[in-house]
Amino acid sequence: MEAKAAIQNALDSSLHQIKMCFEGLADLDVKPIPVSMSPRETLAHLFECYTAFITHAGGGKHEWGVFQVPDEVKADPAKYVWSLREEAVAVFNAGNEETVVPLALDFLVLHDCYHVGQMCTLRLTLDPEWPAYSIYKHD
Repeated sequence: MEAKAAIQNALDSSLHQIKMCFEGLADLDVKPIPVSMSPRETLAHLFECYTAFITHAGGGKHEWGVFQVPDEVKADPAKYVWSLREEAVAVFNAGNEETVVPLALDFLVLHDCYHVGQMCTLRLTLDPEWPAYSIYKHD
C-alpha cells in the first residue's frame, strides 16, 4: 500500500472514531475536571487544527494562539467541524505526497486520535455504560 493510500485509510478510521465520541452527547459544555476541555471546546480546537492543516498544506504557516474560531462555529461546532475536515481531506488528496502525508499524520490522524482518548474518558466518566467499542469501524 502506498503512503497516501495508507494515510487515507487512517483518515477514514480516525474520523469515524472522533465522530463516534460525539454521537449522542447531549451536553457539549460538560467538563469532568475544571482544567479539561469541554466537548464544545474540543470541537472548536479541532476546527482550528483542520484550518491549520489546510494552511500548512497550502504553503502557509498557522499562527497558533492567534486564530479565533468564528462565533457560529463555537455555537454549533458539529455543523462546521466535520465539513471542514472533509475539506482538509480533499486538500490532502489533491496535495503533493511529500508535503501532505506528514502534515496529515500530525494535524489530522494522530491529533484526532489523541482527542478520541480524551473524549472516551469523558464519555465513560459521565456514563460508565457508554459503549466505548462503538468507536471502531471494524468491531
